[in-house]
Amino acid sequence: MAYLLDTHTILWSLGHQHKLSEKTRSIIEDPDSICYTSYVSFFEMAIKKKTGKLELLHPISRYHEEIQKIGIQTLPVKPEHLDLYDELPLWDNHRDPFDRMLIATAVSEALTIISIDEKFALYENVQVIW
Repeated sequence: MAYLLDTHTILWSLGHQHKLSEKTRSIIEDPDSICYTSYVSFFEMAIKKKTGKLELLHPISRYHEEIQKIGIQTLPVKPEHLDLYDELPLWDNHRDPFDRMLIATAVSEALTIISIDEKFALYENVQVIW
């Protein structure tokens, strides 16, 4: 099985592993697991850092380098991800563009999202574990 890490999962896997569920930690640490991130997550980090919603100790590029060092690959945004994003329902209680782009990426690439975010369950075609 292949997985897409939500933004908080990336950050917690690099510095706050105690926040990860046991299942999540075992998947990320398993050399046979295929784990991905999206450049969207790093864009989200940059925006949240700039607006003061996220405090980071290092430049965004450092987080990207560190995630690669532990064997997690980064997916680019593809046109089919954007098309699927456009097709997702826009829920009143879930308008987060970063989450919605991760959902579109996961569905398009047949990936299971690793996230604690319960709002992902609003979307029928996405598989989420924590």
